[in-house]
Amino acid sequence: MNTTSSFIPMRCLARIHIELSPDLAYGWPSPGCGEVHVLPVGQVADGHQRPIWRDNGDPMRPTFTPSVLARNGHRMDRDKKECWCNFEQRTGRKSPFKCGICHSFVTAGRIQFLSDSTHELAWQTFDLPDWS
Repeated sequence: MNTTSSFIPMRCLARIHIELSPDLAYGWPSPGCGEVHVLPVGQVADGHQRPIWRDNGDPMRPTFTPSVLARNGHRMDRDKKECWCNFEQRTGRKSPFKCGICHSFVTAGRIQFLSDSTHELAWQTFDLPDWS
């Protein structure tokens, strides 16, 4: 994935857009955790190994498999000693991130947040947000 671009769309799609990159990936802003989720759906151009999601090829009502799981902070590495949870206490500065889990299925253009998500939209289903 081209990490030097500012996520400029190759073309704007109704719900998601494709990053300018030799690798094909879809992305959208998550209304649950507020982060951008990016899923590679094609083989990586330079040949290194990474997870690849399957997609139905429909940019208007995309489906991705398997589920989308994003973890932040101690939810990712289970280290609670130096974590975003206690960043302010340790440094005296407000934490730029928070710990959490955002887990979902994306099916037919809708995002279903699963019960292990730690944000307030767990157990709820929404249309994927427009991002153009």
